[in-house]
Amino acid sequence: MAEILDIIVISLLLVAIVYGVILNRKISILQQSKKELANLFKSFDETILQAQIGIDDLKKVSTEVSGLLSDKMEKGYVLIDDLSFLTEKAAKVTQVMDDKVKEAQKKAAGIQAAKPVTPDISHNNHVFTSPNPEEIKALRQRSYLSNSKATTQENNIKPFADTKKAKALESLLEQINENKETQKNNIKTNKSASSFSNNNEKNEEQIVADMLKTIGYGDK
Repeated sequence: MAEILDIIVISLLLVAIVYGVILNRKISILQQSKKELANLFKSFDETILQAQIGIDDLKKVSTEVSGLLSDKMEKGYVLIDDLSFLTEKAAKVTQVMDDKVKEAQKKAAGIQAAKPVTPDISHNNHVFTSPNPEEIKALRQRSYLSNSKATTQENNIKPFADTKKAKALESLLEQINENKETQKNNIKTNKSASSFSNNNEKNEEQIVADMLKTIGYGDK
C-alpha cells in the first residue's frame, strides 16, 4: 500500500515538474513578447510624434498656400472687374465709332450725289469734254520735263558765258597794267605828265567801255 502511494506521489511530482518546465518556457516566451511589445509601443510613439510634426508642417504649408491663393484670387477678382469695365467701354467706343463711320459714309454719299457734273463745252460744233485726271497728270509730267530740259540748257550755256567774261576781264586788267607801265616810262623821259595822264585816262575809259560792250554790259 505504501509503495502504491509512493508511486502515485512520484507520478504526481513528475507531472508537476513537467508542467513547471512547460510553464517556465511559456513565461519566458511571454517575457520576450513583452519586450517586443515595449519596443513596438516605443516605435509607435516615435511614429506618432513624426506624424504630429508632419501634420504641423502640413498645417503651416496649407495656411501659407491658402493666404497666397486668397491674394491671387483677390487680384483675379480685381482684374476681372477691370476687364469687364474695359470690355464695356470698348463696346461703347466701337458703337460710337460705327455710328461716326456710318455718318461719314452718309455724308460722303450725299456730297457725291450733290457734286455737280462738269458739262461738256461746245464751240463751233466742236465738243470739248473735261480732261481726265490721267491726262492732267501726263500734261504736268510733260511740262516738268520741258522745264527741266530748259534749265539744263541754261546751265550748259551759263558756264560758257562766264568763262568768256572772265577772259575779257583778264585782258582788260592786262591792258590797264600795260598803260600804267607806259605812263611810268614816259614820266621818266621828262614828258608832260598832265597831258599824258589825261590821254591815258581817256584811253583807259575807252578800253573799259569796249570791254564792257564785249562782255554784254555796255549800252544798257
